[in-house]
Amino acid sequence: MANLGAIGVGVDFGAVFCLYDVAAGWNITTNPIRCYEINGAYRALPKRENWRIVSGIVTDATSNPAAREVRAIDRATGAILGTTTSDAGTGAYAIAVPVASEVQVVFLDNAAGDVENDLILRTLPV
Repeated sequence: MANLGAIGVGVDFGAVFCLYDVAAGWNITTNPIRCYEINGAYRALPKRENWRIVSGIVTDATSNPAAREVRAIDRATGAILGTTTSDAGTGAYAIAVPVASEVQVVFLDNAAGDVENDLILRTLPV
């Protein structure tokens, strides 16, 4: 059992909610005491140290960094594992996922300008 001392903090990662021991720091890959998937009901997820990362750079049609909504989806179940927005200046994104199996990373087109197709990347988290 983790010693929460005087305080424990919950952090919402979109579809995932994690409890942290703030005395131990905020390292998302090793510190959470317990994480839950929020999908109508809470479902306990594997310990965060067993999670993997899906990351990369998003660019627009002219190869410039772009801010886009990025979703990681479990290819086997179709469940959304996490979502984030890529950095507007660098295009960088990173999503922690509770699986080591293949995921689909979906890059949504922005609402402004020309309408482009959303893109899907099949990948393995590292």
